[in-house]
Amino acid sequence: MSISSINDDKVFEINSVKMLYSLPVNSFTLVNNSENKIYLVKITGYNKNLLNKEGEDYKNFVNSEFTNTRKSILAAYDQLLTSKYKIQLNQKTIDRVKNYFKWLLIEASKILSFDTEAKKIKSSLLKRK
Repeated sequence: MSISSINDDKVFEINSVKMLYSLPVNSFTLVNNSENKIYLVKITGYNKNLLNKEGEDYKNFVNSEFTNTRKSILAAYDQLLTSKYKIQLNQKTIDRVKNYFKWLLIEASKILSFDTEAKKIKSSLLKRK
């Protein structure tokens, strides 16, 4: 019998599987399954699956873990600062900053749309000549 991962509970109960993964090779133990049948198990060996560090799954995992780690560090730092200092956020100032950036985006889109309209007019004038 073999187990595919530490989360594989098809053969044995999940706590038994976790215990099996903690034991060294050539050791014996008693484990049970979901039907409460008890088995004597000998660990004969482990197969290590090597990760392809160039694979897309590995890169996605590393990126998500990096993001999660960064978020937890920033949350802990924020909690430290909040407990150390009395911080009051001025909602009016926050809204003013948000509105300023919204205004910048609107103005930039107007400039870009005007620029594309000017290019269209210029190209149509050049085609007439």
